[in-house]
Amino acid sequence: MGLKIPSGTRISWLGQQLKKTAILLVFLFILAADLICGRIFIDPPNQIPHPYYHHDLRPANLKQRLVWQGRYYVIYTNSLGFKDAAIRKIDLETKRYRIVFLGDSLTEGVGFPYQETFVGLIGAKLKENGLEVLNAAVGGYSPRLYYLKAKYLIENVKLKFSELFIVMDATDIEEEIYYKDFVPFTSCQGLAHKLHRWLLRNSFIYNGVYYKIVPRLRLGAYIRNTFKIYGPLMRNDKAQPSPYEFGEREKDALILGAENMQKLYALCKDSGIRMTIALLPLPADIRYGTIEPPYVLFWKGFCQKNNIGFINYYPAFINAAGSSSAIDKFYLKGDCHFNASGHSFIADKTMQVLENGERRNSGPGNSIKKRVN
Repeated sequence: MGLKIPSGTRISWLGQQLKKTAILLVFLFILAADLICGRIFIDPPNQIPHPYYHHDLRPANLKQRLVWQGRYYVIYTNSLGFKDAAIRKIDLETKRYRIVFLGDSLTEGVGFPYQETFVGLIGAKLKENGLEVLNAAVGGYSPRLYYLKAKYLIENVKLKFSELFIVMDATDIEEEIYYKDFVPFTSCQGLAHKLHRWLLRNSFIYNGVYYKIVPRLRLGAYIRNTFKIYGPLMRNDKAQPSPYEFGEREKDALILGAENMQKLYALCKDSGIRMTIALLPLPADIRYGTIEPPYVLFWKGFCQKNNIGFINYYPAFINAAGSSSAIDKFYLKGDCHFNASGHSFIADKTMQVLENGERRNSGPGNSIKKRVN
């Protein structure tokens, strides 16, 4: 005689299975909707996460249409993921004298295609003399990321180059604080990193949480401090407090930045790479009118101590015209980034320095003309 299951038990079991099936169907529907929305609505960001040096331009060999201040422009990235004039393969080894630029968004040249940025203009002029210029700069970099990216390029990518040109500005201080606790991963090929990248490209929910919610939670204090300290430097305001009254927090960030730059200098020295540090002014730097403010003096002393090439662009900008007219002439309106005249101005001044050997602290044979062959 078979075991008889009460009808109430059968109904309860069936109800449980229906609930599980319904939950599964809802999950699959949400998953499908998430991926479909991701395919339709995700606008691939200009930057992508990098496990070793935090972030980079996305990805190598790409043409991308971007917008800055309502102005559309097109950028290309080469095989190394650097902003370039065209999609092209970069040989890791070269017999030519090769200069790599590193910096933040001012050096990346946001708002302009590569050939219209000061790095692109310098590269075009030096190419005539048989030299090569590469732009590894990305917005949001600071001394810690300069060191990590250069280390990765030298030791992991095995990129050979003759000189590293670090272009800095006062915003590096706050960014250095933000990256203080960043821990680099030694491999880009980890499963977790691959899954993270895939979800960012395909999941509408994951992408939104990562780019919209997480930054607001993590960057709240960073953004508040940045605009409290550097807002006056970035804006073309008529009333400006002194941009150099830094507190202990900012002084600690300068020391931290110097520690990372010291590591970078040691790395370049061991690799036989010449190093130059250049400082660009922000709009309020020009309005304040000090040719060698404390921030500049700090890095000037660092370069003197280590016999590193040093270029201070402050005098050129401040002496070019009156403060207001210089800001209007060289910067995008209401922005700390350079306009076309600003990029051309920096390129001309840099070429003058390179050709005449005016880089201080860099020893004999400064002229770039002596390094063509």
